[in-house]
Amino acid sequence: KDHTLSWKAGPIYKEIVIIGNGPSGLALSYILSGRWPYYNGQPHPDPMLTLRLQSLSRSHSLLEQDLGFLSQGIEGRGSSAVGSLLDAMLHPGADQGLDLDPLIEWRCHKRIDHVVIGKGPPGGAWQAMDSNILTLSLSSWMELPGLRFEEWEKEDCSSSKGNRRVMVSKVAKYYQDYVHKQRLARYQRRGLVTSVTRYDEVIDDFSDKKVNWKIEVEDSSGRKLCYYSRYVVLATGTNDCPNRLGISGENLSWVHHDLKELEKELVDNKKKEPVLVVGAGLSASDAVLACRSRGCHVYHVFRRANVTIDKMLPPSIYPEYHKVQEMMLNNHELFPDYTAFPSYTLQEMSEEYSPERRKLVKI
Repeated sequence: KDHTLSWKAGPIYKEIVIIGNGPSGLALSYILSGRWPYYNGQPHPDPMLTLRLQSLSRSHSLLEQDLGFLSQGIEGRGSSAVGSLLDAMLHPGADQGLDLDPLIEWRCHKRIDHVVIGKGPPGGAWQAMDSNILTLSLSSWMELPGLRFEEWEKEDCSSSKGNRRVMVSKVAKYYQDYVHKQRLARYQRRGLVTSVTRYDEVIDDFSDKKVNWKIEVEDSSGRKLCYYSRYVVLATGTNDCPNRLGISGENLSWVHHDLKELEKELVDNKKKEPVLVVGAGLSASDAVLACRSRGCHVYHVFRRANVTIDKMLPPSIYPEYHKVQEMMLNNHELFPDYTAFPSYTLQEMSEEYSPERRKLVKI
């Protein structure tokens, strides 16, 4: 079911408004719907973390504990210490290749009235990604609270081959199914948030409520809706904002910042014209691989001569990224249809005013 905005003339009060229906927004909705995390008492591969966890009161949720104390010394994949702590408890020892059961159990708790607002179907940016590429992370890292990815695959009657990289399309379907299996559909609304402002006036309809925020939303039909809330959570991610260089010519029609746009261009590139790829990250590697698979010569410009791959991407699981790294580090003559320009930066792009309309770049 497509949960569009429930339109009404007057304002609506929600204790919490979550903007963004990607994995973070859905996970928070799961907790607010009355499922809180508790430590289950099992040891962690990190003995220091085990000592800190075993000092907790088992009758209190992790949300009521000193998360700063618990997350001391934990290294994770992101910048949030609390997020790294939850990763360590949900996937203990995963980065060391261990496949252990989570150290968290979910118990019923009081529900908190909230709404999750997203521009598209549940899953956020995962619904807009190229469905035919493999995820960077293993399938277990895609999981949300209360539903193991491998168990979902079995219920979905799709083949389950353990913890591995999976197609983006499968992850997108998992997030859509998650909303229904965890009974979160009642909290989901589809629409575009047009403004979020501080609000400190008294509203007669909500005189007994604490109102701090006013959130204006518009649905696909142009209907407007207004929420008032005590708290606002921004769970919008960064996928909608690709990096830009800020140089002349960046807005030309043949310049792309998105892999999906590039792949559409490659389909139309019947003459197999060469392609210039800028950058040394994984997105640039994806672009190099896409171009070479279509038989196009790749000119690859990147600033750092000594490129490295994240230590959490072992060659056995990510052979394609290590192959691109090898191409970047070694003499390009070893690799047909690939020319590297290490220690170069892109300066400008332009187009000839001639019948040939040749594309020009300056590095």
